[in-house]
Amino acid sequence: MSADHRKRGFWAAIFDDRYRKLVAVGLAVLLWWFINGRITDSWTLPMVLVATDAEQLQQTDRISNQLSVLLPSGGQVVLNKFFDRDKEIKNVKVTFSGPRDDIDALREQAFVPLEVVKLLDRGWKTGGVTGGTNPEVDIENVEFTAEDIRRAFRRDDVTIELSPPLVRVEVVIRESISVLLTTKNVRFNTGGNEERVRPDKISWQPRRMEIVGPAIAMGNLDTENQFVFQADFSMDPADTEAFAELKIIGSDTNGIYPVGTVATVTILLEPERKHYQLTLPLRINDKRTNPTTSYEIEEKSLDVDLSFAGALAVTAQMEKLDLQGWAASNFKLEVNITSDAEGEELDLQPFLVPDGAILAEDKYKHSDYKLHLSRTVIVRKKK
Repeated sequence: MSADHRKRGFWAAIFDDRYRKLVAVGLAVLLWWFINGRITDSWTLPMVLVATDAEQLQQTDRISNQLSVLLPSGGQVVLNKFFDRDKEIKNVKVTFSGPRDDIDALREQAFVPLEVVKLLDRGWKTGGVTGGTNPEVDIENVEFTAEDIRRAFRRDDVTIELSPPLVRVEVVIRESISVLLTTKNVRFNTGGNEERVRPDKISWQPRRMEIVGPAIAMGNLDTENQFVFQADFSMDPADTEAFAELKIIGSDTNGIYPVGTVATVTILLEPERKHYQLTLPLRINDKRTNPTTSYEIEEKSLDVDLSFAGALAVTAQMEKLDLQGWAASNFKLEVNITSDAEGEELDLQPFLVPDGAILAEDKYKHSDYKLHLSRTVIVRKKK
């Protein structure tokens, strides 16, 4: 057989009846695809059970595979425990079964996100205990199975099995209320600087604060006349205002906490005051237009608690060697007799008035000096 004949026989074997050969190759590919698609696999993955709302879930970086039970936003429903019948659990096993390619693709994912949304559309009611051991809270139980799991991957041929097959979620039902903030329900912790606070200059932001907690505990709150919140202020001597975030008193034990924005309070401050025990002269200031009687006072001086602030506090510190003499020369105590005063004996409140050289000093403010006195003085009609 010649070389040309052999060459023609080889190419003839390749190209003769080529359509039949192409069909055979196509059928072989289809058969391979069909057989490969019929090969199934399964993969069991341990997962941590977590309960959270959708917003928190988006803000949390997942560090492990987890089965997320989504709760309504707003804090009305809070997880208590997960159970397998009566046994508390924190983990489950999820088995994925399906075509081998799909299972292999799942294995290659960093995390497999699964969610249970059954609790989102449920109507929650408060006011009665339906389970649990704590009589101060409302507790409800919701069960879910693998059918309630929402998958975040598009692999319809993959089935999911759950172990244990039935998980019970025990949740605490809470109520929320909006509280108008006042000095009657907010305790100010000023670190011993109560007298510096100006009660007429207090601002809240926002004016109301929403809180949630166990229904029965919330019902026992007197938000108008009971201290529910506390503001812990930090202030320096030169500060003119102080700022603090509100905290709920006893939140660790009563389970009450804020929802959304935490309210803040800003207070204006008096300057830091220096207190001194001094003896000041006492006199009568008769303000009557046409007095027909005269009054006299037995006490010519009083021991008082006097405080100074600002520039006057600096001056008082400079006069500390003879502070008593300086104070007696510049301040007096007065009791005022007005036109409506009448009687043999009058019980009057003393007032502090600047007197002497200090009146010429424009640098001193009226708020720089203050008398701390709760007693009164008796004046009698002259005989």
